[in-house]
Amino acid sequence: MKLTGLTIRATNNQVGESKSDLDVEFTGETNDTTLNYRYLLDGLNNLDSSEVEISLVDNNLPCLIRAKDKDDYLYIIMPIKQ
Repeated sequence: MKLTGLTIRATNNQVGESKSDLDVEFTGETNDTTLNYRYLLDGLNNLDSSEVEISLVDNNLPCLIRAKDKDDYLYIIMPIKQ
């Protein structure tokens, strides 16, 4: 099943909340995984590509980030347990 749409939410008790909706292509089941935004941004900022793949299995396993067209960079983020 190929779906489009991703919602990214950030919450900070001192600053407030932020929500962004992005157009994406993804396959698989719906997933509610919580990641530390600093680690996510570190991984994305170090990619030299305009398209990325983010692989998630469930909210208990690491998230893998890599460039869609290259195999020379892998970034792994552990989810935050809620």
